[in-house]
Amino acid sequence: MNDNRLFIQSEDGTEEEFEIILTFEHPQTHVNYVVYQKTGETEEVYAARYTEKNDISGTLIPIDSEDEYEMIQEVLYSFFDEEE
Repeated sequence: MNDNRLFIQSEDGTEEEFEIILTFEHPQTHVNYVVYQKTGETEEVYAARYTEKNDISGTLIPIDSEDEYEMIQEVLYSFFDEEE
């Protein structure tokens, strides 16, 4: 995920382009996270854990706990505060 774009292949084989807003590694668990949104849209934001297979591909893993969502939200708010 070196680029600011992410391509996700749907079950029917079509590829959708997303813009990466933020990637980070949790300092205690060493889990990698990505926050992204569909290219051209500004309303809906997605988040997932990820593992990189190599420089151009990887696996997204769904977030399955409310605690993780809250932690990601805090990191995202801090990120936007720093940019202002």
